[in-house]
Amino acid sequence: MNNIVCSKCGSDNVRCEAMVNPNTKEFDHFTDESFYYGWCENCGLGTALTDKEEIRKEIREQYDRFKEENGCEPQYANCRIVQSDSGQVRDVRIMLSPDTGMADNGIFFYCHTLEELFALAIPGKGSFTLTECYSFALLTEREEMERQIFKCEVDGKHVTVSGREILFFYGQHYGIRPEELERYATEYFCHIKHYREHGYPLLDRSLVKGILEKEERMAKGETISFALQISFLWHVRVTKEDDSRYAPYRYALNAYCLDNPQCFDRRYTTLEKALLHCLNRFNENATVKNRYRTMEEYLAQK
Repeated sequence: MNNIVCSKCGSDNVRCEAMVNPNTKEFDHFTDESFYYGWCENCGLGTALTDKEEIRKEIREQYDRFKEENGCEPQYANCRIVQSDSGQVRDVRIMLSPDTGMADNGIFFYCHTLEELFALAIPGKGSFTLTECYSFALLTEREEMERQIFKCEVDGKHVTVSGREILFFYGQHYGIRPEELERYATEYFCHIKHYREHGYPLLDRSLVKGILEKEERMAKGETISFALQISFLWHVRVTKEDDSRYAPYRYALNAYCLDNPQCFDRRYTTLEKALLHCLNRFNENATVKNRYRTMEEYLAQK
């Protein structure tokens, strides 16, 4: 059986450079670069060559070495592949686990088992051929966090997020740890993602008037939601509570910044005071003058 074949089509009708005695024409050995560029008679062009059985042996040796040194199963393999359509050679990471279904820029392909990884070394079976396996490895703690998938419910809607999305939102300087990711960061970002994807009206005069006209008809527990543009864009929820524990406060405001991890929570005696605080950009600094002293002043401006 001929093992050295074209990495694109799998044909064994191939040629490559080799060290030959020019006097006796005896073959001595293949050079180190022989298989990187050969000629396939079947394809009629230059292409990388591969030894299917040698690659399989290489994968097994690297796998056994990793298990012996680390005492656990590897999570991914560092490999070299050849694209079947273009012949492009790439160094990639191939996971030994199911696909999470979320974008994962650091992973090229997913295999469920080692046997599936072996199968990638057979040309003509897929969109690429595995031609080298350098090593097996484990994900870093951050990579593990990035690959996690979380689900939360926001306003009666199910929201799915990845650890990668959450960590990108918080940024490196927050230094989110695994327990923090599950404890509060996920729930917070689920709200952010939901509010970003479901557009809410921006607070302006017409919306302020409509909300104030609706105040008397608001039932206990009813919520009004809107967007508020300050330096950043915020999502604001105002809920009518009428809970004796918080008297004389009747309205609860919960605001989420959609651009960075900030939130704002307050209670008010009237809906008008809640809206006026929003229009004054949540100002609570006694040395900074409010933009509007009263709602009438805001509504009267041109």
